[in-house]
Amino acid sequence: MENILFRNVSSNDLGRIAEIECECYPPEECGSLDTLSHRQAHAPDLFLGAYLVNSPENYELVGFVCSTLSPSQSLTLDSMANHVSGGSSVCVYSVNVAPAHRRKGIATAMLREYISRVSAMGTYDRMLLITHEELRPLYECVGFEFVGPSSVQLGSKPWYEMRKILARSDTGKCRAYSGQLEWYSGKYRCRFYYD
Repeated sequence: MENILFRNVSSNDLGRIAEIECECYPPEECGSLDTLSHRQAHAPDLFLGAYLVNSPENYELVGFVCSTLSPSQSLTLDSMANHVSGGSSVCVYSVNVAPAHRRKGIATAMLREYISRVSAMGTYDRMLLITHEELRPLYECVGFEFVGPSSVQLGSKPWYEMRKILARSDTGKCRAYSGQLEWYSGKYRCRFYYD
């Protein structure tokens, strides 16, 4: 994997965030700059960027994960539009890597880092997201479980809900398994390893 640094996204990076979002989603699924700005302003601790370190002074944003909080145990249209401070569910909306930097392990590493940070906060019960069928292996590889078809409908393709229960130990760290995402017989699969 390239030399990647993970850190919270500042408002200065929102222009590039919006560009990456539109490169990763079709127009009917792409979050607007206003939506992304709202998420960054209301949940900055849940907005993580992946930065390619080109030199000690030069960092290039190549991916990001963003979420808000909800008291709901399922991801809904309402939870996508609102941030409820103190909510027990971390609702993940975007896990994006710029097309030029895909298939290098950045998305998997970014998700593992994100899960580690969210778990270490020690205040949330679960992480929720919706995805298309072809990306299920990516999320299963980092410990999400398949819930079923989502009630949320954006665009023409069906969405499926996935969930990760944040089982915390006494130290607040997540006890979980991880996996290696690999290409096999024309599709992704996940090979699991237990920590």
